[in-house]
Amino acid sequence: MKDGAMKDGAMKDGTMKDGTMCPMMKDGTMKDGAMKDGMSCPMMKGGMMCPMMQKTAFHPVLVLRRDRYLRGGDHSSFNAEGFAAVRFTEWRENFDHQHQTLRTESGVEFGDLLKFVDFNYVVKVARLNALTLASLAAAPSEPQDVRILTKALDNNSELTWDAAAFAPVGTTYEVVWRDTDAAQWTHSQSAGSETHLKLDVSKDNVLFGVRAVSAAGDRSLPVPPLPAR
Repeated sequence: MKDGAMKDGAMKDGTMKDGTMCPMMKDGTMKDGAMKDGMSCPMMKGGMMCPMMQKTAFHPVLVLRRDRYLRGGDHSSFNAEGFAAVRFTEWRENFDHQHQTLRTESGVEFGDLLKFVDFNYVVKVARLNALTLASLAAAPSEPQDVRILTKALDNNSELTWDAAAFAPVGTTYEVVWRDTDAAQWTHSQSAGSETHLKLDVSKDNVLFGVRAVSAAGDRSLPVPPLPAR
């Protein structure tokens, strides 16, 4: 991988040659006075944090944008109907082989033909999908009615929630948080089997989520809390 560079006021990405990255795209939103990742961002982070996926060289990259310029993806129509969905795409696309009439011009062959498909890359993306879905399927359902208490002016954070529906024996809960400008969760604290946790972390400075954890370590998608008094 090669670092990006700034040029003409815009980020210019480096050239990726080894097929180790796969961008996932979805934007974030504000709701009820709290930052919401959007229904699909937890799914994106779930794919990035999947324990099985972390053992491979191939990894997804968060892109907090609905889609690329001049293009749209099928995920947007699912989002519009209330379903969580993300778009997987290539790091550097070859536009000669996308939405092109079959032709050859100046020795360049245009068109979306089978011979131009990188099947090694396709296998990696399929594996990412399968491993992420397997990890989510093995996890308990999400905790319910997640709240952050805002009745006191202090530098602590107290969160409460209801147990996950149909939680299997051994289910525990974990609070995660990150700085407001960070894309991924950077800290976590287990609450054990309890449904509340008080932290010596200022609720004004970070974003929180609460997730359920199975006895085998599979984690649900984190649920962002709503403020409550």
